[in-house]
Amino acid sequence: MMFVKHFLSKGPSALCRNVISTTVKSLSTHSKTTSPSSENFEKLLGQPFHHSHPHLLKPNELVPGLSKREFIERRSRFAARVHSSDPKVHHIVLVPSATVRYMSDKIPYVFRQNTDFLYLTGCQEPESALVMHVEPDGSFNSFIFVREKNAHSELWEGPRTGVKNAAEVFAVDHSKCVSTLQNALISMWKDLKKATFWYDFSSPAHDEIHRSVINFLSICKSKEVSPIRPTLHQMRLIKSEEEQALMIEAGVIGSKAIETAIRLTKPGLTEHQLFATIDYQCRMNGADYLAYPPVIASGTNATIIHYINNNQMMHDGDLILVDAGCELHGYCSDITRTWPVNGKFSDNQATLYEIVLSVQLDLLKLCNEFPSLDVLFKRMTELLGQRLSEAHVLSKKCDTLKLEEVFT
Repeated sequence: MMFVKHFLSKGPSALCRNVISTTVKSLSTHSKTTSPSSENFEKLLGQPFHHSHPHLLKPNELVPGLSKREFIERRSRFAARVHSSDPKVHHIVLVPSATVRYMSDKIPYVFRQNTDFLYLTGCQEPESALVMHVEPDGSFNSFIFVREKNAHSELWEGPRTGVKNAAEVFAVDHSKCVSTLQNALISMWKDLKKATFWYDFSSPAHDEIHRSVINFLSICKSKEVSPIRPTLHQMRLIKSEEEQALMIEAGVIGSKAIETAIRLTKPGLTEHQLFATIDYQCRMNGADYLAYPPVIASGTNATIIHYINNNQMMHDGDLILVDAGCELHGYCSDITRTWPVNGKFSDNQATLYEIVLSVQLDLLKLCNEFPSLDVLFKRMTELLGQRLSEAHVLSKKCDTLKLEEVFT
């Protein structure tokens, strides 16, 4: 108290000068005593690892829930698929990371990695790339291109793994600086008599790397580019046990969040508040963030397929439709549920709800026969038409249509 009285008697400017002076001296002393050594600086990596985030990752994990071995095996399986497409030639594969996007001059959006790059590397850093050279005998080398360590940049943007650490950290054969990518591609290509270049040219994930690819193709006079996504996404359809565990957990987190939202729903709340509840519950239970902008649609808003304004008041007697899910370490849940705002279905609402539920249960049984999505969709429209007609919900104007045509 005496300290405060002393400076108040001196006036606010004296207090400000003292605070600034004391802060500067404190920061100076802190810098001298806690400035990381060169060795410690090199150990700062560009994403969570067990040594820095033991609450998130086990010792053998590269991404929470996914071991380093998982990514090694993925690259090996992908190289085998690439090789089988034409075993007589060399194959150069380029998969870029995503890039940081900005909402204003210096304020970035939350970074989300290119999922193909993440799937093959486990690397969550921007401004990076994976290159794989698959040889005619089926063997392959993998190269990861990342940013150099830079103390000044890392002060603003956070740690980088750096070239020196990247090969060991991500379990690839070689690591290089991303600024050398174009020259590295040219160097690889010029020594090959016959080769195929794999890259998603029509949907580039990284603008600057895409420009490097254009220059590379121009210099090497190569016109044929094989897209990566059809081959890689076919492989990604089959989920490992580690992936399945993450998908299940994402579903559990999303389900608990929606269960909480159901309990808290009442007339007078807004869709936005329900949105905030689901977002909060997902994050508090371990999710990274919501998987997509959710639909929180009350009343007639539910008839808008992609309603994401989520700003209306919820009224007594209305239904609320929620389409939401969360993302957990790259794996997403996607859940849709409908319930009454006041906690009780009217007779008409209950009829519609039971019809939809019965159709869903029938379709789940049909899934045991592994039908195509087209077959499932057609059967859904038939069942909905039939049961709505039986409940006298459909207008007589629909009598001249086939039941499935009402919903196509």
